Amino acid sequence: MAAKGRSAGRASPATKPHQEKPSCGQTPQTSIHNYTIDFRRAHASGQPLPVPTIADLLANPAFAPLQQWLQENQVNLDDLQTGLNQFLAQAKQAALNPK
Repeated sequence: MAAKGRSAGRASPATKPHQEKPSCGQTPQTSIHNYTIDFRRAHASGQPLPVPTIADLLANPAFAPLQQWLQENQVNLDDLQTGLNQFLAQAKQAALNPK
């Protein structure tokens, strides 16, 4: 039986594991927070944290629906990559200079 005020099988915030993989519907703030944690861990261990480029992802058949959506919506891939690079740079800066 679950303790009062808690659902069975639900972890408390103190014991909830870090979510390693982004999920659909994550806010940009959650995504940058998760990447910052991953980058900080990789940096501390001296390991790189490789991030594929948009072009590399779209070359993978698993991302064909995304590629189709991007084409249908006339998304400029260079602009998208620039935005991703800025996002990653912001996350790395936050990881290296925590408040």
